[in-house]
Amino acid sequence: MPTTAWLLMAALILSGLATVIAMVRAGINVFWAAPAGRTPRVGLVEIAPVGLLLVLCGALTVAAGPAMEYMQATAEALHAPRDYLRGVMEAPAAMPGDGQ
Repeated sequence: MPTTAWLLMAALILSGLATVIAMVRAGINVFWAAPAGRTPRVGLVEIAPVGLLLVLCGALTVAAGPAMEYMQATAEALHAPRDYLRGVMEAPAAMPGDGQ
């Protein structure tokens, strides 16, 4: 095997070992350490974005049709950018001093 393959394998093993050590330390802190004093309260400013995202997820679930149509049109435009390229190439060139 080439040297680069051995180096990649060593890097993968070392990163896996570092991940295991980090997870063990985190597990010890979560499950075996005494809880800190008081549990902090969550404010309205912190919970409002989460609530908004949950409401938006529900709205996407209920109105999935229009969202999927939009995503399909976007995917088709990205897959075949012919109309975009034609629009860019046919646009008039901006002249210096036109205020643009």
